[in-house]
Amino acid sequence: DNMRAAVAELKEKYPDAVFREYDTKAITSLGYALAKEAGNAKCVNIVLMGRFAKYFDIPREKWTEAIKATVNPKFTEVNLKAFDLGYNQ
Repeated sequence: DNMRAAVAELKEKYPDAVFREYDTKAITSLGYALAKEAGNAKCVNIVLMGRFAKYFDIPREKWTEAIKATVNPKFTEVNLKAFDLGYNQ
């Protein structure tokens, strides 16, 4: 539910700058490579969430709190790493 709250706080549409920065294939390739680096290729969605998160006026801590609150504890560490890799890209 924290993730839903974070999304609900969003008051604007996805900034055009996000999509101008990379084309779709480049975003997908980067996400997949970073997800593998995080330790699980299935974390592409979290990598991309991290990549786009910095474009929104939601503190980074809110994103990581949402991950901790919604992801199975068994996968929390790899998802946080995936988020960080995307965010820092």
